[in-house]
Amino acid sequence: LSVKSTLIIYIRYAFSADAEPVTMLLDLVELESKTAQSIYDVLISVLSKHGLTAEVLARRWLCLTTDGCSTMLGKKGGLHTLVKSKYPNVLSWHCAAHRLELGVADALKSVNATNHFKSFIDELHKLYSMSPKNQAELEKVSGKLGEELAKIGRVFTVRWVASSYRAVHAVWKSYDALAEHFLLASADQKRSSSEREKFKGLLKHLLSVDFVYGMCVMLDTLSELSTLSLDLQSNSISITEANTKMKLACRSLTSLKTKPGPFEQKMESKFSNHALKAHVKGITPIPKSQFIQAIVDSLNSRMFSAANSDSLFYNQLVSALTILNPSTWSPANLDDITFGDKSISFLCETFRLGDKTALVGKFREFVDSGGRRVDLVGAITSAVSVIAVSSAECERGFRAMNGIMTKYRASMKTETLSSLLFIQTACPPQELYAPVAQEHAKIWIRTGRNSAIESSSMAKQKHDWSKDEKKGL
Repeated sequence: LSVKSTLIIYIRYAFSADAEPVTMLLDLVELESKTAQSIYDVLISVLSKHGLTAEVLARRWLCLTTDGCSTMLGKKGGLHTLVKSKYPNVLSWHCAAHRLELGVADALKSVNATNHFKSFIDELHKLYSMSPKNQAELEKVSGKLGEELAKIGRVFTVRWVASSYRAVHAVWKSYDALAEHFLLASADQKRSSSEREKFKGLLKHLLSVDFVYGMCVMLDTLSELSTLSLDLQSNSISITEANTKMKLACRSLTSLKTKPGPFEQKMESKFSNHALKAHVKGITPIPKSQFIQAIVDSLNSRMFSAANSDSLFYNQLVSALTILNPSTWSPANLDDITFGDKSISFLCETFRLGDKTALVGKFREFVDSGGRRVDLVGAITSAVSVIAVSSAECERGFRAMNGIMTKYRASMKTETLSSLLFIQTACPPQELYAPVAQEHAKIWIRTGRNSAIESSSMAKQKHDWSKDEKKGL
């Protein structure tokens, strides 16, 4: 599959107004072409194959959530545009977790000083990931210092922002070991002169006040963004919950501009044993206020919309959904039983909930009950809960796929992989049916078929069945 283009499709649904929404793998299919039209044709074909005909989709399809590539969200010929041309009532939603990544990327581009920080962390990753010798020496030094060594990864790549936080935190956690290793390696006569000079330069960079301060700023910022990213990737998060968490993250980041964060507060005590040097040549300090403001501006620009910067519809949707929460009602609202009529009508039209007048009446009863009769607005809350705020489940599916598609299964067909992926992601835990499965596996192998880890030879080993064995079957 490394040379094949595949489309993974998840479906999120609820059977009834009082049922929790379920997210499930629908299919993994191979693409002949990566154009929007080809993806659209494959998508509709797969939906039809699973019983979701054009008539069913016209009545039940509420939303399409994807990442933000032009093939998906292109205004002229993207997948969302093609879907809405046939199903105009389907909502377009740009994955919130992916939008967060794009917002962070925008901020990094606008603050050039972050490039130096990123380059240094990537250099550390390369230094130890590509050299077992360097890794072994670092582990030895870490053991002598009594420190737990953390794996240093790359930052601001295609992975989620939480991965970047872990990579920078690994440098923070392994700082003493890194400094000691650089010092020893720079004086190691068994290394070439160029290698020794390289480690001297790394040590000089590591012991720079500007780098250490930049690391603290990055950790404080990435800590907030990492928490937000993980929240947005949750399968159960709703639109209103996501909106609240995004606003809180922006406020928390804004407060970091004027006061030190948790890591910055620990800076003096953490690095008191090291002779840090200020104004080291070649190291550009990260302007804290500018960097954090760039992050906040990017989040405000990208996060508060449904898709294609449709902020007007997004704000109208969030405002309408807010009235379903009784804690947002003011005394003036309770005096006017009709205060939510317009919002409920908007939600009914957006989610195609049928009898608008009846639902408006039920909401009035909901208000009259003081917000206790939640069953009265169950149809609305159920429809809203079906909206997938992020497409992180698809990313988890691809990760699970990589675990199935091992080197022993290089020739596996996409259809087989799709079936195995469905079993892994949607079926009950293995321990519930392990005893039965083991017996079936034994019978499978006895009849001459190959196991998943069989050698490349396809020769079948026939088993001579005894009468007792045949009776056992």
